Order: sequence, then structure tokens, then C-alpha cells
Amino acid sequence: MDILLFTDDHLLVDVLRIALDGTYRVRLATTERRLFTTLASNPIGAVVLDADCTNAVDLCARLHAFSDAALIAIACTDATDERVRLLRAGADEALERSFKLAELVARLQAKLRRSAIRRERLAA
Repeated sequence: MDILLFTDDHLLVDVLRIALDGTYRVRLATTERRLFTTLASNPIGAVVLDADCTNAVDLCARLHAFSDAALIAIACTDATDERVRLLRAGADEALERSFKLAELVARLQAKLRRSAIRRERLAA
């Protein structure tokens, strides 16, 4: 199952690819058009949304309506109220801007693990 990362932070992409150590394929989308095109045409298990503060909540809501992939949003700040808005808009998880990579990786793995279990139950 692939992970789709929406960001313009190429360092985050590189670090995440290394941290996942080939367990999952990390795809990159740097534009909203590419984000939705990739979601529509590939089996994506999780989306990591590292969006601009001006449209993060709206984008989160549109992603939630468009796809059933797990959605982990990285907030623009460390403010609790921003993370709450992202969660209410449809994110499954919302991390503060100063997140720890190990926590992001663990949350991704947990979401993908639960998703795989649901798929297996539905297939049975």
C-alpha cells in the first residue's frame, strides 16, 4: 500500500522514505491537482497532508470526501485549535508542526495496519 505525501518540503519526503525503509512506497504530490489525480489512479493507503495554512482545513475536508485513505494532517503551527479544526474537517490524525518523525511513522503504520485488517475482513 502506498503513502501519498502532499508537501513542498523535499527534506520531509527524503526522511520519510528512509524512515519507512522500503516498507511502503512514498509518492509525492506538490500540487492539489496532482494530489487528487494520484489518489484517483493509485491504491493509496494513507495521505500525509503538509499543507499551507491558508487552505489546510478546506483541503482536508475535500480529501475526506474524495478518498477513504487514512489522512494524517501536519498543522501549520503547534496550536491545539488548529489541530482540532483539521480533525473536525476529516483528518484521522493531526500532528503539531514540531512533530517527531518516529511518531509520524508509528501513526502511519498503525493506520495502514488497521486498514489492511479491514480489507481482509471484507474480502473474507
